[in-house]
Amino acid sequence: MKAIVALIAGSAVVGMCASAKAESRDERNACFSDAFSVCSSEIPDRHAVYLCLWQNRHKLSQNCRVVMINHPPPVAERHPFPPRGHHIETTGSFARGD
Repeated sequence: MKAIVALIAGSAVVGMCASAKAESRDERNACFSDAFSVCSSEIPDRHAVYLCLWQNRHKLSQNCRVVMINHPPPVAERHPFPPRGHHIETTGSFARGD
């Protein structure tokens, strides 16, 4: 059973930097244990693990944090929801693009 979980987590970390053009084995290994300890609830969804690691960079090991900083997700994916108390302006000239 542990081998199956390790295989699933490994595949999640392999796809972690999917947006990066080059990803090394060392980069994947740097975040392997962090994927388990910080983002296990997102396994086996590789993209969800990647976003979870990004959103929890402050909890990651130094090596994994460096990998995540070097391979950030697109800006639109960094915060799926606005922070609490944040108001999005939907009216006025800015919203119309004037």
